[in-house]
Amino acid sequence: MDGQVRLSADQLRESLRAEFDQALEGVAAAVNNAPHGRIISGSEWQVKELMDNFRSKVMQRALQMKADSVESVFSPDRPGQAHDQQGAFEPLDTDGLRKGRIDPPPLAKRRRHRGDAGRRRTGNP
Repeated sequence: MDGQVRLSADQLRESLRAEFDQALEGVAAAVNNAPHGRIISGSEWQVKELMDNFRSKVMQRALQMKADSVESVFSPDRPGQAHDQQGAFEPLDTDGLRKGRIDPPPLAKRRRHRGDAGRRRTGNP
């Protein structure tokens, strides 16, 4: 993984601390509010839903933090980056091509093979 920006577990943990505390408070409330003698059946689905929501938040936050860190490394607006390192601006002509560029050749038409000429396509090969 040389050259790749790495996600910091400590930063991820710190950014999710409030959501984690909220999820655990919900788990404790679900277990405490379950009927006596039916703690598992009375709280299982609430706990599952709380943890599923937390898992989604963790994944979303991790992906966002990774994207933000990669973006900050490769951003062309990074302070100190010289204009010549980014490349010069080339305006487009009215035809949408860069100045001095040759038009691309038109797309070729599909040719028929000799065996296909005049033959109708049917369901049988």
